[in-house]
Amino acid sequence: MKYGVTAATGKFGKRAVEYLTELVDKENIVALVRNTKKAEKILPTGIEIRQADYTDEEGLEKAFAGIGRLLFISSVPGGSYPRDKQHLNVVQAAQNAGVNFVAYTSFPHADQAKSLLASDHKITEKALTESGIKHAFLRNNWYLENQADLIKGALAGHPFQYSAGEGRVGWALEREYAEAAAKVLVTDVPKTVYEFAGNSLSFADLAKASRGCF
Repeated sequence: MKYGVTAATGKFGKRAVEYLTELVDKENIVALVRNTKKAEKILPTGIEIRQADYTDEEGLEKAFAGIGRLLFISSVPGGSYPRDKQHLNVVQAAQNAGVNFVAYTSFPHADQAKSLLASDHKITEKALTESGIKHAFLRNNWYLENQADLIKGALAGHPFQYSAGEGRVGWALEREYAEAAAKVLVTDVPKTVYEFAGNSLSFADLAKASRGCF
């Protein structure tokens, strides 16, 4: 069984590959990347590296050849090539290449979320559902690293400013989400939806933790 990881030179992808090497033999891991030279420098030795770009559906299909299970890491929004189109390319290529299972990094409660950030994820989840490919939606909550500037400021004695009111977030470390993704990828009978998150905390809770525990 070949296990593929897209966007494998990104922070999440690199960590996912590293965790995956602890779960399956390296020769069964395929890192799918845009820059193969970069991948050779930063990824574990012994894994296979293939060039793949979300904007190139035909190239993706070739890169997915022989892969049974695929960890599909969502791209960053805001580029010149629309993210929803990038994601649809990946889904179509996976379908054409005969990938058996796709684990996709989605958005918290994507089917209900009203955030604009969720729109591309809704489209991708719908495409995967309609593709007939077995899949798992990894609906990752917010990464704690996203609040790094706030935390560093609090450590330096600056005011902890935010506008979320009493809103609560399930922060967890990116490496924890990556580890969970790797484990889902190798699970024999995975669930269709995973709402991955840490403890539900407010920004006020985060401010207290930043000043008292970091």
